[in-house]
Amino acid sequence: MSKESIWNRFKMQAGVKIEGLQTPKNFDDYVSLAIRRSKEAAEFSPQVQGKIHVTVPDEAVVSFISDVHAFHPTTDHERILREVEAIKNNKKALVILGGDLIEGVFWGGAGGSEMVGSLDEQKGFLKELFKMLKGKVIGAVSGEHDSKWSAKTGADPYGDLVGAPYKRGLLEIDITAGQSEYSGLVAHQMRGNSIYNNLHPVMRASREVQGYDFYFSGHTHRKAVGLQAVRDVDGAHSVAFGISGPYKETDEYTQRSGWISQKTRQLYGFTVRFNPNDKRIEVDEDIIKANKKWS
Repeated sequence: MSKESIWNRFKMQAGVKIEGLQTPKNFDDYVSLAIRRSKEAAEFSPQVQGKIHVTVPDEAVVSFISDVHAFHPTTDHERILREVEAIKNNKKALVILGGDLIEGVFWGGAGGSEMVGSLDEQKGFLKELFKMLKGKVIGAVSGEHDSKWSAKTGADPYGDLVGAPYKRGLLEIDITAGQSEYSGLVAHQMRGNSIYNNLHPVMRASREVQGYDFYFSGHTHRKAVGLQAVRDVDGAHSVAFGISGPYKETDEYTQRSGWISQKTRQLYGFTVRFNPNDKRIEVDEDIIKANKKWS
């Protein structure tokens, strides 16, 4: 035992009061600390907490854009520019972003060799995209390409999505369009896959989490949109299902896997119209045509 330790022990035994010593912490103290830190983390996180509520006076024309993979050499960058312009020119247009908006492979591996843009350039693309769509985005979820960027670099690229709700994972959205109420579940990736049905992940989600009017996701790069009538206690109503196609035709992974390059009808996002007078959803697989038609 050191001389200093002996002296401190002697002072305590002698009844000497020593100020500045740290009070021992018990289990309740550590739980309180964890609760406080968790609240602070949620307060400063760019992610939204809880369900999103959106109200529009008339019909809602909502485009779902996912898996753009900007700065990949086979991505149709002209197409995303045309879609953004079509959305901007439609006063009724709104947008949900489904993740993987950039290629964003900054953690090594073969994927990095396919990029034609640096980290700063891709972050700049996202920032300007968010500015172009300002006031139009009613929800966003991140994908693995941009989420892994966040995890590896510590900088969340969706932090620039100011004034719009963003979430990793599942996002619940309620939409009031005129006199009609709609609710939906959105994710970059939903569980499951099928070689026979491109809509399998979102339809599986509708069975695992029932009661929503629409289910949207991306990730699989296998585009599909559709409506299905569902019986409920008041009769029946239509449920909209949608999976965005990618904006790139192919990449090294799909080539190695033996997948054939995808063509126009298999690519890009889609648009849905929420009727304001009766609870009815319409779908269109082409964002540009839909925003002209429902402008």
